[in-house]
Amino acid sequence: QPDDDYAVHWDVWESWLFFLSVQTQWVHAGFTGARQCLNWTGIESSARMRRVPSKQLRGFADDLVEIEREVLKTDRELAAGASRKGK
Repeated sequence: QPDDDYAVHWDVWESWLFFLSVQTQWVHAGFTGARQCLNWTGIESSARMRRVPSKQLRGFADDLVEIEREVLKTDRELAAGASRKGK
């Protein structure tokens, strides 16, 4: 079970809040339904509906890429740990 505690640095706080608002925008694939990537078109649409200025969305983009990478990395680590336990 992953620890639910985490720290978010103040300079990416707004990006984190935006991510939380679009965290349903994952693309799932395969038999397991594992997350593959963020649906960037859906994120852009969601930002437009929320009237996030383009400049601000561009500012979020790099942070969202990092969040995406870390989530996918954690998913892989959790899956590897689960498969080791199953052996």
